[in-house]
Amino acid sequence: MDNQVHGALYNQSANDQKKATAIANAIYDVNPAYILYCLAGSEMAKIAKEKGLHVYEEVFSDRKYNDDGTLVSRLQSNALIQTEEEMLVHVKGILTSNAVMAVQQKKIKISAQTLCIHGDGPHALDYAKKIMCLDVK
Repeated sequence: MDNQVHGALYNQSANDQKKATAIANAIYDVNPAYILYCLAGSEMAKIAKEKGLHVYEEVFSDRKYNDDGTLVSRLQSNALIQTEEEMLVHVKGILTSNAVMAVQQKKIKISAQTLCIHGDGPHALDYAKKIMCLDVK
């Protein structure tokens, strides 16, 4: 899949009030008991919660963040976490302090109930195994 299209609606709706509202309304109309996975801290998560939906806020094990909590665009060369060591530090920070280090070197708080490991990444299976064995004590 073209990286410019991958996750497009997810990213567009994260902080677009009109799209987020339309998605939340549609899900509520189909089945209000569904769980909606949203970018942690996003407008989508806020709107869905206000609508009464069950929301799991999601963080990414293999993506970098801007200091406003948004994901660095995949169009940028620094969007992806490239090494296992960097990924483990990133995930450990999420699990132990509910925070990520933004590319601008600002530590930002983040609330999450689920962790995404992109299956289209070259190291997805290895990363998943390492995360499962991560010592967060």
